Amino acid sequence: MPPTTRQQNAAASNHELAELVNAVSELPSEFAARLEPLVQRVLERNRQRRRVLGQLQAAVGQLRQDVAYLVFDLEATRRERDRERGPRG
Repeated sequence: MPPTTRQQNAAASNHELAELVNAVSELPSEFAARLEPLVQRVLERNRQRRRVLGQLQAAVGQLRQDVAYLVFDLEATRRERDRERGPRG
């Protein structure tokens, strides 16, 4: 199964973050020390963003399922109503 665009974007993002961490680690210690807290904040925000995105995706999935159940129930209620009314004419 080929990767989705979302998976490709996540892989690219992970690769870019890894490159950033490596680049900072290769800097002279005085510069790396100044950038390290910033890099850690970027990494933490990225983790938080991914966690929130996962929660949102789960909520949207649940909402879709709930709407499908409501549509099914509405259709069943309409069928019952139509049966009770009997044939028109």
